[in-house]
Amino acid sequence: MRTTFPGDGGNTWYVDVAAGTTTGTDHIRSGKILLGKGNQDAFKIAASKHCVVGVICDGCGSGPHSEVGSNLAANLITDSILRHFERFGLTDQLLKQVEMDVLSRIDDLASHFPGSYSQNINDYFLFTTVLAIIDHQGNTYHDMIGDGCLLTPDMKTLFRSSYPNNEPPYLAYNLVKSSINQSSLHFRAPIDGECLTNFIIGSDGVEKLEDMGQPLEQFYEDKYFVNDQAVSRRLLTLNAEMTKVEDGRIVRHSGKLTDDTTLIAFRRY
Repeated sequence: MRTTFPGDGGNTWYVDVAAGTTTGTDHIRSGKILLGKGNQDAFKIAASKHCVVGVICDGCGSGPHSEVGSNLAANLITDSILRHFERFGLTDQLLKQVEMDVLSRIDDLASHFPGSYSQNINDYFLFTTVLAIIDHQGNTYHDMIGDGCLLTPDMKTLFRSSYPNNEPPYLAYNLVKSSINQSSLHFRAPIDGECLTNFIIGSDGVEKLEDMGQPLEQFYEDKYFVNDQAVSRRLLTLNAEMTKVEDGRIVRHSGKLTDDTTLIAFRRY
């Protein structure tokens, strides 16, 4: 996806975005048993004349239907940002409005689902969020509620994936009682003048790519920006099951991306 913005002196500048996802092998099978679980990651990329937005939501692994919430949230967050950006710009007020919009919709849905409200939140609407925005002036914003990763232009990969008792914060915890620190349940305020050129955001599953010796910067190559399926195909290839003959026996090797893996790459020029 390419978005064009007007620059100084009549020049234009561009933001290219490429995104993709693949289902983790632990969601597909356990040993010889096929599980058939779906991909609990979801992403959304979109743009307007004011900004470019990328969102990744990763459903809680123990939630029986958390892919529902992650898919809804990725779309709700993106839609809210685009709707309110002209009014608020890249400000703390924008992010607070986005949280209000998304939580209001989740609250309404959870109230109308059968069963208890808190159980519906736990079953459907627990998801981590990784968000990136580039505005029409080139200012950049990125943050996570929960775990995920950011690859900065100096090729430093920042992961946020370690939480006590393996309990990351989820945006929907704002709707129920939780022992999680309240400050971790909200997006941070933007930093004035923050500007990144090339960067990548990802779900926590991306960490396995680096363990496999697959550098994230490969996804800055042109081929990933001219075909909207290219990133997903590459991730699927890297995670393919392989069958080899070893010591006269046929041995099956499962893909190494055990968790759902999703990334969004941004290029500015």
